[in-house]
Amino acid sequence: MRIARAALILAAVGLAAGQAVGSFEPNDDFASRAILAPGVTAVSDTITAGVAGSGPDTTLAAFTAGGLLIEVDDDSSPLGDGLASALQQVTVNSDGTIRLKISGYPDMDPMDGNDDDWGTPHLESGPFDLSVTVFDSGDVQIGSHDVSASLVAGSVYTVGTITGYGGSDYFNAIIDNTPSTLDDVMDFMTFTSLAAGEHFEATVTAGTFDALLGRFDNSGVLIEYDDDGGAGLLSNISGTVPGDGQLHLAVTGYADVLFQGDHAQSGDYTLSVALPAPGDANVDGYVDGLDYVVWSNNFGLSDTIWREADFNDTKDTDGLDYVIWSNNYAPLPGGLVPEPATAALLAVGAVATILSGRRRRR
Repeated sequence: MRIARAALILAAVGLAAGQAVGSFEPNDDFASRAILAPGVTAVSDTITAGVAGSGPDTTLAAFTAGGLLIEVDDDSSPLGDGLASALQQVTVNSDGTIRLKISGYPDMDPMDGNDDDWGTPHLESGPFDLSVTVFDSGDVQIGSHDVSASLVAGSVYTVGTITGYGGSDYFNAIIDNTPSTLDDVMDFMTFTSLAAGEHFEATVTAGTFDALLGRFDNSGVLIEYDDDGGAGLLSNISGTVPGDGQLHLAVTGYADVLFQGDHAQSGDYTLSVALPAPGDANVDGYVDGLDYVVWSNNFGLSDTIWREADFNDTKDTDGLDYVIWSNNYAPLPGGLVPEPATAALLAVGAVATILSGRRRRR
């Protein structure tokens, strides 16, 4: 299984310092994402440039045991050049089988190798990879199947019947129609065992290219993405850790907003996930005067984020955020009480909080 291999690789390198280093292929899609070991909070890797328009325009269909069409797709795959196919959350047949066929567009229904409009053989040809992942009704992955083959113009490729599952299970089937040219154009990974309910900052902290960062739900659906929310051309996504303690993230290159690998960027990067303490605006591990400066500079502004001292996620930097900073003030590890010399700084903050109402009334 691809995910298991990736997890073993990650467990073997770089875990002592909380960072995994190296190539974790194959993790170019959500189904084959690298599952990081608990304690890993940073990953360093490389992505390569994608090449659009070089693969066959595939169609992918699922069938019942009796040969009836269940579902067909043309261009939904997150892999390849935008012309590859994918089926998501399709129920396994009642006899426990998965039956798939691959053809070339516009052969969709009936899938017989012919152009649906003209009745002539379709013209699509070339290599492809198919990844099938199977899940039980509790969304736990219970199987993985991979096929590498080539589509011939005017033909239909029939995937060997996949067996051994139950009628309550479901599967995802994803095609990469440019497997030889688009290796490592994206990196999907899951950070695990994070503290549920805590604020997180996922940031491309280093990179030699214009990075794009995406966050996905447990089904692989894109929730949000960011281009330049970090420093320079780097990216940042923040929010609250879900109840299962997992964050599904992907790094690609600008402007691949569909996360299909369609970009011309390449180079090295480091992706880090931090759970900053309340009041730690610059995410350096301390709640100190530097964070107060961030609060002061953004005080009274709307549509702000954590790194602009919006510590309660209200999209405003106000007196309540100052109170959070003050209550958690700890410039040294261990939450030490501030030295008397810092009392003046705290007093200034208190006055600013009181005056906030006057500024707004004006």
